[in-house]
Amino acid sequence: MADMKVEILEGLLGDLYSIFPIQVGLSDVGHSGTRNRLYIILACKEKLLMLHNPTDLYSHVSSELKQLGSTQPGDYLTAGNLEIQLDAMEVATSGKIFRSNMQDLSYLLSERERLVVTQLSDEYRRRFNADPADNRNLVYFTGDNPTFAMTWSGASNRLPTFRRNAATGKFWFPAAQRWLTNCEKLLGPQMLFVT
Repeated sequence: MADMKVEILEGLLGDLYSIFPIQVGLSDVGHSGTRNRLYIILACKEKLLMLHNPTDLYSHVSSELKQLGSTQPGDYLTAGNLEIQLDAMEVATSGKIFRSNMQDLSYLLSERERLVVTQLSDEYRRRFNADPADNRNLVYFTGDNPTFAMTWSGASNRLPTFRRNAATGKFWFPAAQRWLTNCEKLLGPQMLFVT
């Protein structure tokens, strides 16, 4: 958000437009995501009658929504058994044997994904002196190298940001022994803003 120079917009368009930068966080609307966004509303001064300042209105609405509560990462695990098994079957087409009677889907993780899960679980135990399987809100993103970046909910208790490589990496929940299914990713707050 620091990259956007609102002053430049004001210098170029300020005579014609009222400019309202709005900092938007997923927590403003009750989600547990991590990445904030900047939206800029340009309102034509000649054609618009402003009844309320958009920035003030957004602040009011988001503060009301925050009081209603917010999601936690484990809340996005909404898939039924059939959907989970269909997602697992799709992953198994990459050379693994599908086992319909297995609830623990770790057997379908690639060798690299298993290594990421092991490294992040070890780090979680080291930092929090707790078993990762006991935290229903703990989620790891297996698409990153944990020696470079730990993409997890361990410290923030928020769903990691969905990025472009979210299609290849899995969002693994140690307590559930499974990943977010593709349909569950669509329910995730960050599908609104994939970066």
